[in-house]
Amino acid sequence: MEFKNMIEKLFDAGKIYFEEIEVYIEKHSALSIETYQGELEKYELAQTGGISVRGLKNGKMGYAYSENISEESIEELIQIAVDSHQYIDSEDIQFLHDGSGEYREIPKETKDFDTISTEEKIQMLLKMERMIREREDRVFTVTGAYSEYKGYDVIANTKGLYKEDTHESGMIYSYLLVKEGEEMNGGVGYQKLKNFSEICLEQVVTEAVRRATGALGANSISSGEYNIIFENLCFSGLLGALESSFSADMVQKGFSLLQGKLGEKIAAESVNLSDDPFLSIAIGQSSFDGEGYPTKQKYLIENGKLNTYMHNLKTAHKDGVSSTGNADRSSYKGGIGIGASHLYLEKGKCSLEEMLQKMGEGLFITDLQGLHSGLDPISGDFSLPANGYILHEGKLISPVNQITVAGNLFSLLKGIVEIGNDVRDCFGGIYTPSVRVDKMSVSGK
Repeated sequence: MEFKNMIEKLFDAGKIYFEEIEVYIEKHSALSIETYQGELEKYELAQTGGISVRGLKNGKMGYAYSENISEESIEELIQIAVDSHQYIDSEDIQFLHDGSGEYREIPKETKDFDTISTEEKIQMLLKMERMIREREDRVFTVTGAYSEYKGYDVIANTKGLYKEDTHESGMIYSYLLVKEGEEMNGGVGYQKLKNFSEICLEQVVTEAVRRATGALGANSISSGEYNIIFENLCFSGLLGALESSFSADMVQKGFSLLQGKLGEKIAAESVNLSDDPFLSIAIGQSSFDGEGYPTKQKYLIENGKLNTYMHNLKTAHKDGVSSTGNADRSSYKGGIGIGASHLYLEKGKCSLEEMLQKMGEGLFITDLQGLHSGLDPISGDFSLPANGYILHEGKLISPVNQITVAGNLFSLLKGIVEIGNDVRDCFGGIYTPSVRVDKMSVSGK
């Protein structure tokens, strides 16, 4: 409520020019600590924030933003919003939400990040490096990183909306290089945190060492069709590339192959993909989206069928439906887009070990590269350099590199044979288990 008075003054100043006014304010702080080769390499505490104003008149929206969150910026913000409104030539009708609807109450969690001293956090990273070096004598270099993020957002408008949100999280990360003869290879281990007390150094160290050492001695394989299990962290990249296809904005502009396919089968029957802002395993939940509209759990794909697109207020009006609570505001500087809160591919029944044993022969892919250059998110076509392991008689027998996996994302969804139960909190707000797809094209030697 610390900005209540300023917001009211912005409303009063803007009403002279606009029918309705929206104010959005964010304040964020980020702590970053890095160690390298047993020494403190970086310590940084950054404070960021800003304010944006949207003014609605005749269905058009003027816009302005500033880093200066103070009453001194009010006059300038309103004037810039007025000026921008005059140059809008889009025919799209814009809306502000009035605060109606059912907002789910998010339980407040006690956080412990501030109870741990900076020195303790540094020593934790140094301990992690010692654990790595004790575990593996081929270590060449070790980098450790720890980060914390705190955020506060408030969105309010003259139609009666006033919503606030706070979020706090952390992450620990290790990257090591191992060297054997002339060969070097890197490996990463990480853990996302709701609280500092959740840190499991053993987990991070084990993953980093496994990824770095497991790929030593890798070779290419013969080209052909292979049954493949994509590791969860690896598959998240493919899943993330699909997100824009579910955007109603992309559908309406003709940039999504899912256009006109509501209710149709677009994936294997075992595929249930949801956007869940309240996912219990996720870092951070929110009861409202970037327009202040109530969020809700929804299936994008249910039993293999396309269930819904993701909407904000503008795209929902175009399609004559309600918003799905997927308005995305990347920062106070940006406009309103569409995005998922937490993409969650529902887990199956088998563990990764059971999946490997059942498949018997094929490839276990642990890394896909070039997702931004080798994958077309509109057509779904991809051709990506990959690393992984040869699977023989249900066991991983040797590492593989210098191969390329090619296919189409939409065909891949239909070709999913099995989904594991090893759901992981991956990057980009994606939560997925490992996935098996048969008869994929692989180019090698």
